[in-house]
Amino acid sequence: MRWELDFSEKRIVAVKEDFKKKVKGDGKRGPFYNKTQSWVFDRDDKTLFRNAVWQAYLDTNRTMTGISGLDKDFGALANFADEVQLFFQKNSGEFTHELWCDNLINDLKEINQYEARYGHAQKIVNMTFKYLYCCSGAEKQWFKDCHMPLDQYTLAWFFTEEGILFQGWSWFNKEKYIEVSNTIKSILKSDILGKELVIWDEFKDKTVELKKIYKEDNRMGNDRTNISDKDGKIDMISIDLLNIESELPSGIDEEAISDLAESIKEHGVIEPFVVRKNGEGYEIVAGKRRGYAVKKTGIKEVPVRIMED
Repeated sequence: MRWELDFSEKRIVAVKEDFKKKVKGDGKRGPFYNKTQSWVFDRDDKTLFRNAVWQAYLDTNRTMTGISGLDKDFGALANFADEVQLFFQKNSGEFTHELWCDNLINDLKEINQYEARYGHAQKIVNMTFKYLYCCSGAEKQWFKDCHMPLDQYTLAWFFTEEGILFQGWSWFNKEKYIEVSNTIKSILKSDILGKELVIWDEFKDKTVELKKIYKEDNRMGNDRTNISDKDGKIDMISIDLLNIESELPSGIDEEAISDLAESIKEHGVIEPFVVRKNGEGYEIVAGKRRGYAVKKTGIKEVPVRIMED
């Protein structure tokens, strides 16, 4: 099944403006959406680049379980922001996507003691450029070598083009990411970020339809065996089988859970719960906050990784 999409300049401009107007209820938060950062490109504005990277991290951090101590003005994210700013200040600087991803992964490990995956790094790098691309004053030619951010919607589109689906974008290793990214470039040819805006907008709804169509043969399932060196077996189980307390424990902020629920409504449950068998159900070992959030969404099935006793 393949959909013809409108990649005209008029359509790209329209979805770009819609993307910039998203609000908290759409799962968006951070400097561009709370109006502390304007959508104006200035290659000499250090704050702009740090906010763009921070905004990109906020789009990624739901899958980065256990990370702490991040600061947009210090460490791994600030280092990457400075590299991106230098790229634009050089005008014709080399678009070193692979190096940026590798550096980000290494800095997160050394500074934050966090083992980020290549899927995490590509999302932060690519979304950073997407936010900058959407700023007024940003010229399209500066973004000609950019990659498409991989998430469940863009990968659903990729499935309709190539017949291959990888749902767990955060689990991509470098080799598989490069392979998929190169295939996308061969399909779209140019203005990857502009066309990604259209794809993302269109496939928010189409992904649900695709899941219904291919549910029986599991082609829209959660098989990650081809994209990760660390994946393990993923199962889909009923949310009712997870042992989730009806009341939030003290210390868990209800507003934060509501925000997370809104984000899950938009993006789905991307990171599997880590669970162990407990009676007739399962105890959540990792992902308890997401468990409370999922209960608020009405989602019936969730991906889990079951720990062996």
